Amino acid sequence: MASPSKKLFAVASPPDESSAEGPPQQRPGGSESKSGVWLLAAILAIAVLAAAYQTSRVDELSGQVENLQTELGSARAALSSYEGRFAEIRSSVGELRSQLSDLETLVEERPASTP
Repeated sequence: MASPSKKLFAVASPPDESSAEGPPQQRPGGSESKSGVWLLAAILAIAVLAAAYQTSRVDELSGQVENLQTELGSARAALSSYEGRFAEIRSSVGELRSQLSDLETLVEERPASTP
């Protein structure tokens, strides 16, 4: 019969694999966890760089929007000025047509005298 200590030892814990002969085996997740950490660090660095680039682009585009809004305001003011000037011209043309019509009526009423 086997001694009780060996029986308990066999039941209590499996034999240590590191004491077995042969090349040492790597524990699962050893180098994989390190490469996973490096992968996460690389992804994080890329994300930070992308965020910084996007922030600079947003600032640049915001400046362009402000410039375009200023130009749009100037263009609207100029357009309003032109519309006012065109209204004055239309009024003047209307007055000239009225005067021309009055002259035509005057010419038709008094024919030219012959000498």
